[in-house]
Amino acid sequence: MSEALGRLKDILGTIHDLERVSSLVAWDQETMMPPQGAEGRADQRATLARLSHELLVSDELGRLLDELRPREEELAYDSDDASLLRVARRDHEKARRVPAELRAELSRAGSLGLGAWLDAFETTLHAAGVDLR
Repeated sequence: MSEALGRLKDILGTIHDLERVSSLVAWDQETMMPPQGAEGRADQRATLARLSHELLVSDELGRLLDELRPREEELAYDSDDASLLRVARRDHEKARRVPAELRAELSRAGSLGLGAWLDAFETTLHAAGVDLR
């Protein structure tokens, strides 16, 4: 494996790890977190989204993808590395159209919105005489 491909896989692995942590934090918010923690958790999720996005749109990742384009063209189309490069390039190009701060704010707003929706849902169930506890 070339040094560039190894570095690309390291960056993509870090992005994947950040997204997995974000999923775990979201699960915790939906299942265990007290309502008073919603704003802090929204900030945490926004930070994770921003960090992941910044890595995905980084100039380093773009340079690696450019450097590896000839290698990708040499590989069999359905090989793991060629597929990884195609998907990473598509994700990188798509993500570059969105500023990192907007990505973070979308995550934060979604997290806060979830809390508001859960409150409304619980109120509706209570008004209907349904108790899930």
